[in-house]
Amino acid sequence: MSLDSPFFLCLFVLFFIFWNSFVSKKWFWLLIPSLGFLFVKEKWALVDLLVLSNITFYCGLRWPQALPRQKTLLTCLPILLTVVNLGLCKTLPGWPLFGVSFFSFQLISYTIDISRGALAPEKNLLVFLTSSSCFLYLSSGPVVRAIKMLPQMRQQNEFHLVTGQIAMFRICLGLAKKSFGDLLGIDVDSYYLYHSVSSGFWPAWTATLALTAQYYVDFSGYTDIAIGLGQLLGIQLPENFNLPFLATSPADHWRRWHMSLCEWFRDFVFFPLCLWLGRVPFLPSKLRRAVSWRVVLALAITVTLIGLWHAATLNYLLWAWYNGFLILMSVLIGRRFSSKNNRAKFNFPGLKWILILVTFYLMAIGRLLTLPKSLSEIATTIYELHLISDAKNYSIYGIGVLGSILCAIIVPHVFDYWYLRFFQNPESARPRLRFTVLFALSLFLLLFALLFGSQGRPFLYERI
Repeated sequence: MSLDSPFFLCLFVLFFIFWNSFVSKKWFWLLIPSLGFLFVKEKWALVDLLVLSNITFYCGLRWPQALPRQKTLLTCLPILLTVVNLGLCKTLPGWPLFGVSFFSFQLISYTIDISRGALAPEKNLLVFLTSSSCFLYLSSGPVVRAIKMLPQMRQQNEFHLVTGQIAMFRICLGLAKKSFGDLLGIDVDSYYLYHSVSSGFWPAWTATLALTAQYYVDFSGYTDIAIGLGQLLGIQLPENFNLPFLATSPADHWRRWHMSLCEWFRDFVFFPLCLWLGRVPFLPSKLRRAVSWRVVLALAITVTLIGLWHAATLNYLLWAWYNGFLILMSVLIGRRFSSKNNRAKFNFPGLKWILILVTFYLMAIGRLLTLPKSLSEIATTIYELHLISDAKNYSIYGIGVLGSILCAIIVPHVFDYWYLRFFQNPESARPRLRFTVLFALSLFLLLFALLFGSQGRPFLYERI
């Protein structure tokens, strides 16, 4: 059962009616379907969640009254257990996997925020369990922090028609994106899974662009559905994408792609590492004082952990290091050309679009490293992408397929831009004409999803 399945959506409609029939303790009525959802998906993952959540909850509850040494233990114990559990889930076959990648980060952030004094410990275990097990983001994110989620558990938000219309559009947009992703998955599977080596310039580019588009529409589609369902329940989930294919540098791309994960690693790994590396006694004093080296080392550790979080494989490690290198180079180059003279020299019409295309190309090449293929096969594909002499061997059908894939990249971005521009803030979306268009587009997207959706194909990040 997934968020895009008709059975789940029918159950959600019934739950939505039931939800709006109660005016108090709505968090309790959210806990029951959340635990049931996880029980249906993977029973041992539910046990895993309950054990870690209870340990984290009781350690946090005792933290304010504990002595300094006890506070260190109460902080390190739940984090260490959660990290070890997450590591086992990534390395041992058969260990509970579903949802662990996402609820683990919420538990870790809860403990760290308490130790920093940014969050008061939650005193109701059921409220805490509701926050950590919510079915909206347990499957594929976004990564939600306890400091933002726990206060919403006690809010009594009333349903408004304006918010409901926007939420329905967001859900329909997510379903249509998922259908796009299912169609693209056919091209990706037929090329990468059923062919050991590439077969030419055009097929290589078709499959590479299909893979890039599939990652975006599948993952952002899930996020759209989750955010839309949350809006219907009065729960505000963080945005996870901000037009990533319009990024002008790799660093800019990762500020727009999977934003909740990048922000989590930035606040809880990268920044603390930069500070800690300046205090490590066994490092030379010159190295501790060199801010640039601390930043580079912290970035290397952070991207390595991000790669391991996705999967403990060499392919994902290489993908993470590749992106870390590009981020570092883009920051250095950006600083080099940030002076007034250099900006004036290189500021010419079309520069922005050149940077967008270069960034898109670099990100597309990097995603090839995430494929479950050998490095030699991936290298063969990259070689075929640059075999210009073979570009003359094309077919009308192949060009048509490539054009449809480009549409799968452009059209969702147009919808996302339109939504972010006019409807992200409900207060700025009052004109009746806009909602007439919104209803028509929602109906169109829903029909597209019904006609072209592929039932039973899981979201890509459900495998993370």
